[in-house]
Amino acid sequence: MSYAICEEEKTIGFGETAIQITKDVNDVLAEFNTADYSTHEKINNLDDDLNKARSEALTDNWDNYGAKKASIYSYRHAREFALMLTGKILEIPPEIFVDPDGSLSFEWENDKTGTSIAISFGDDGSIYYSGLYKYGNKAKGKENFDGFMIPIQIYQAIIRIVDGR
Repeated sequence: MSYAICEEEKTIGFGETAIQITKDVNDVLAEFNTADYSTHEKINNLDDDLNKARSEALTDNWDNYGAKKASIYSYRHAREFALMLTGKILEIPPEIFVDPDGSLSFEWENDKTGTSIAISFGDDGSIYYSGLYKYGNKAKGKENFDGFMIPIQIYQAIIRIVDGR
């Protein structure tokens, strides 16, 4: 049995098997780190957009039409939700804005298909959603958000927009 030290791959092991395993592991880690950075960067951008929307609505009548100031509770739920987003959902980043009632909202639009979904975060943890899909199909509803998991109906509705269905 031969013992190999491969400086360029930073491996210490026995034979060609150790070198090949190390190369495979390094390839997987490189892919993971790239994907993780991309997701992390997109989440940071969402967080920045969320903070910007809230900062533009810190006082009542922020829109000069009588709108309520951004709700801290809605903001917290929206932020918890944003930090849970991963993968395919981040392919089309949502537009983030404050509604006239002070709740924060996200809207995903797929320009290629003309489909969209808007979700709004209530102070009590409710998520209200309304979607417009292909062929004139529509959906709307209310789901409870516990801060630990995106409700499956909301997740599926967003994926439907991102996929263009």
